[in-house]
Amino acid sequence: MQPSKEESYGMEIFKLVRNFGPPPIEAREDLSVNLTIAETRLASLQHQHDKLLKEMDRYHFTIDAINSLDSPWRRLPSELMAEIFLYCRPDKATQKPSAKTVPLTLTQVCSTWYQIVTDIPQLWSTINLTVDSPCGHEKMTQGTEYLRVCALRSKHAPIELHLSVLFLAYPPSYELIKQHSNQFTAIVIHYPKSPTDEGVTPEGPHHIYIPSREPLSFPNLRSLEIQDPSRNNLAESDFNQLRSIADSARSLQRYLFFSRVLQPNGPVVTNWVNVTEVTLIDPTPVALLSHILRNAPLLRLASFNCLYEILGPGINPPMLEMLSNHRLAVPFTHVHLQTMLISYGDPSTLATLFNLLTLPSLQHILFEKWTEDASPWARNEFITFLTRSKCPLRSLDLYFTTVTTEELVEILKLPNVWVTLKELMIQNGRSQTNIITDDFCELLTLPTPLIRDQAPDGEIIQGICPNLEVIGFHFCHSCTMPALVRMLRSRLDLNFQYPRSSITASSVGMPRGPGYLRYFETDVAPDVAELHLKPLLQDGLVTMLYDSDTNMLPASEEEKRLLKKFTSEGLELWEYDPVQGAWGPSDFWMRV
Repeated sequence: MQPSKEESYGMEIFKLVRNFGPPPIEAREDLSVNLTIAETRLASLQHQHDKLLKEMDRYHFTIDAINSLDSPWRRLPSELMAEIFLYCRPDKATQKPSAKTVPLTLTQVCSTWYQIVTDIPQLWSTINLTVDSPCGHEKMTQGTEYLRVCALRSKHAPIELHLSVLFLAYPPSYELIKQHSNQFTAIVIHYPKSPTDEGVTPEGPHHIYIPSREPLSFPNLRSLEIQDPSRNNLAESDFNQLRSIADSARSLQRYLFFSRVLQPNGPVVTNWVNVTEVTLIDPTPVALLSHILRNAPLLRLASFNCLYEILGPGINPPMLEMLSNHRLAVPFTHVHLQTMLISYGDPSTLATLFNLLTLPSLQHILFEKWTEDASPWARNEFITFLTRSKCPLRSLDLYFTTVTTEELVEILKLPNVWVTLKELMIQNGRSQTNIITDDFCELLTLPTPLIRDQAPDGEIIQGICPNLEVIGFHFCHSCTMPALVRMLRSRLDLNFQYPRSSITASSVGMPRGPGYLRYFETDVAPDVAELHLKPLLQDGLVTMLYDSDTNMLPASEEEKRLLKKFTSEGLELWEYDPVQGAWGPSDFWMRV
């Protein structure tokens, strides 16, 4: 029911409207006053409304907070929460401390989390104190305080320490490291890229970073890394301090030294008795390699990133006398070495090495040539070395080594390579001959069951290296796609069933049968691979592509899922880092 005009306007207004003449001035003033009063009341009511809404929001927030007290995660035992937090540790030990990264970020959630996190020694036992040079007093003070907090919360647990050498020159951090020296089991010392003092150039005097004071001692140290990317030798004072550190580690098992110049005094380490892994990324004469292997009976992995044969003039007389010992040139056998990585320039260096060593336990070998010349490599010496060693070779990786197709076939036909080889990686330079031809693919093509069944009585037909699981061809193939695909397909598991769902717990860790090809990497164009190679994923082969700059192209989620399944079943995919001289099992495909 619509209101009448009298009710809408009010009786006074209605009379004025009905009157033909103009309304009196007093009526207008009264209306203005009434309007102001109404607006004031409306503003007051709106303020009360907003106030009530905020009060309601506070009540809702309080109710939600009270309800959250009953959520499942608040009822989890502290021990279980601690187990969960352990999985939050960063993948890389080199991650610098930050309020946005674990463990510091976990301490900022609530007091309960703070108490749990600060009571987990493992979260505080990996300490990174790497800083850019030059470094101000404030950063050094903050880094030292972080070291103090981590050492306190580690509660005598073993500590892995990554630190700039500048912290060894800073008295507060030096004393703190000395105080907790028994806890350190792994230390990585980083030198700056360039000297910090003015007037010091790579050709100038050696810069001293570690002052002469009481040497540090680390009796429980198991791993020592020294990273020096500068173009200078270590100063005498620094070398002596580092050697004292190495000598104090009587149970040292791993040693890595990164430098691009010859160290006149040789390696920092002198006691090789317990060393199982050594990586030297500095110019290393064959005589020094011989010395290390003869004095490291437990060595399992040896990586020499710049091997050469002739002793240089920069070596100090005591070191030169030791390396000139004629006994170092006498052939010998190392019974435990399993992995060897050699980067060389002159093929004669390889010949000397192969004539010197016998390695019956060798399983993984990688050669990288860092010079551009196409001179013949030590093919005869290498074949003699493998024949003499009778080693069960599992991985053969040849980078920029001038091997021919015939030489490669001869190597693969050796009895101790034919049966045991699991990985074959070939990468040539762009100026070198392509060795993966149609004929080579035909030799690697395994016979079908029908051909094997039709063989004469007593004759065994078997292709070369039937147990290969990993193959890589980079800048070395001139074969046609049909020949390559035929070879790859012949090595796949005929009974393979492509998983249509995510990996179940029961499928992880299940043992595999005979070796089938699981992984292939190459540098063919993506459109060609999409047409010929990628369809083999349905048959159990993952193909990873690389561009012309040897960068891996992104893997699909299906490929990652299948590789994860294969590695959980025992497949080993090794990654080679030529900068760090590292070579070993890795999940590199998950990072692209």
